[in-house]
Amino acid sequence: MIRILLSWALLLAAAIPTPRAHPRLLLPAGEEEAVRARIAEEPEVALADSLILAACEKMMAQPPVVREKIGKRLLHVSREALKRIFYLSYAWRIHTGEDAAGRARRDAYADRAIREMMAVCRFSDWNPTHFLDVGEMTMAVAIGYDWLYPVMTDDQRDSVAAAVRKLAFDASRNEKDAWFYNNTNNWNQVCNAGLSCGAIALFEQFPDEARAILAKCLETNPKALDDYSPEGGYPEGYAYWAYGSAYQILLLASLESAFGTDFGLLEQHGAGFLRSGEFLRMLSTPTGLTYSFYDSDRPAEFQYMQAYLGRVSGDPTLLKTEIDLFRRSHGKMIISEDRMFPFFPIAMARFPVALKDIPDPAVHTYVCGGTTPMLIYRSGWKSPNDTYLAVKGGLSMSSHGHCDQGSFYFEDDGVVWATDIGMQDYESLESKDLHIWSMRQGKDRWKVFRIGPFSHNILTVNGHCPKVFHPAGLDETWTGTNRSRGPGAGLNLTAIYSEDLDSCYRRVFLEGKDLVIEDYITARDTACTVRWALSSETDARIDHGRILLSKDGKTRTVTPEALRPLQKKPGRYARPPRRSPVPITACTWPASLPENAPLPPVTGRHEPPFWEWPSPPLHSYDAPNPGIALSGFLLELKPRETVLLRVRIGK
Repeated sequence: MIRILLSWALLLAAAIPTPRAHPRLLLPAGEEEAVRARIAEEPEVALADSLILAACEKMMAQPPVVREKIGKRLLHVSREALKRIFYLSYAWRIHTGEDAAGRARRDAYADRAIREMMAVCRFSDWNPTHFLDVGEMTMAVAIGYDWLYPVMTDDQRDSVAAAVRKLAFDASRNEKDAWFYNNTNNWNQVCNAGLSCGAIALFEQFPDEARAILAKCLETNPKALDDYSPEGGYPEGYAYWAYGSAYQILLLASLESAFGTDFGLLEQHGAGFLRSGEFLRMLSTPTGLTYSFYDSDRPAEFQYMQAYLGRVSGDPTLLKTEIDLFRRSHGKMIISEDRMFPFFPIAMARFPVALKDIPDPAVHTYVCGGTTPMLIYRSGWKSPNDTYLAVKGGLSMSSHGHCDQGSFYFEDDGVVWATDIGMQDYESLESKDLHIWSMRQGKDRWKVFRIGPFSHNILTVNGHCPKVFHPAGLDETWTGTNRSRGPGAGLNLTAIYSEDLDSCYRRVFLEGKDLVIEDYITARDTACTVRWALSSETDARIDHGRILLSKDGKTRTVTPEALRPLQKKPGRYARPPRRSPVPITACTWPASLPENAPLPPVTGRHEPPFWEWPSPPLHSYDAPNPGIALSGFLLELKPRETVLLRVRIGK
């Protein structure tokens, strides 16, 4: 078997031809004029170009990067090096200078980029124990070497070649450090892209090694592409779509520009990837935020990689919402993965339509399966007051996962009534000796407030963390065509609550402008306390057993009722009559505490405000959550009792 695998690898490597002449990564020689034409024609592309040039001017006065780790990572240095080298090399290629002063400035950009390359090539290593650092650094020097090849000296080229061979190619042979080859997440994409672009740039110096690196990529990168199947959902969420997919796109674009082919990656494995632009588009919300599940931040960012996907997928509307946001912000919004931003004007050179002619998206509902199944509905694309609903299943212990199966996000009338707080900076947790990368039940990761169950819009029972190793799919979905129920989804969550509940089924759907959440739950042989939680970007107060949410003069009422259903069907529950109510207690909880603050005393469930502390309580390492209100309800279930908890968020 080993011999067969080696033979296949050799055949794959032998099939890789010699790439075209320099420059060949991303923007082949002769295509600069197409970029310049798009800058002249499109104000948004001109704005992007001006931002790149302004950043270059600031870089000129900065000393080259130095090898300084933060915790276990050198990643911030690799990213800064990539930004400087990519931006400065772009400025050298695109802005030729119309007079002597302009040409001198252009040459200064090239000299500054080469200085940066020489600095990182003198590093003792690129931190291979955290191979993302190597992947991004290799991408940096690959672009600089390839694009600035005509103005580099022989000694400079030799220095880059020796560094890439030693610090990247040789390092990738250590199977312990190069575990990404067997992984499906963003590490696969980032590291394969960086190494492959290094191999393409330095192909003539090390043709055998370059072919081996590229063959290894073509063999292993499909594992990451397959993770987008079947409908384009990216398991790691908004932020890591931007990271992993950006490098995936740089890889595909570089193969195409260097060889004229991606060797079948998109044709054979890219069906889901080509739909992932739909997924990303639907994660942006009407208020300019994102559905920030898993390790993501809240604000929407300019996802310029949609320019590439809009072309290759045949759907230019993928770029519409991004351009609208970028235009309205006058370029001041956050640029996603900004170190790769020169790829935007490059991708626009081949974009099929003028930006002003892109129509609004026609789609309003998106459903995906895969590792992180979800339904997303957006009523419109023009107003911040549009309605937005997202419901997710998933697997908590998947890459960058949070304990949030069955969670939901809801905007309407310009207010976030149900939110996801998002991620906490890794170093702030790792520096406290928390082992946040172990996904097993009971580990440190699930004790972090933003990651564990107590900050999310889910049920918790008896203060326990739900089971993180059971997946939750969408059992049923509604797209809004059913007159009796608007868009929404149902999920069977029985497996993740098996410690305390005999069964648990959740439905989340719209009824007009109201959001309804129905939880059908049955206790096991002992009594249990169920906590229904809601995180919102509002104020929250208790009023006669209900919760009143308010923001900017707008209000919603969160009204619960708990009833005993008449009968249970397999995986479904009959709607209960309006009788046999079960007592419910409305609660508010703190979303964060000042450093070393004492816990407030429990006041009793009959006296609002009621402090129901998660187990364990909030810790000093938990990040503050300004602007977040955490509220909900408590109810007691008797042994074997079945209850429908129905909550309406309405006007």
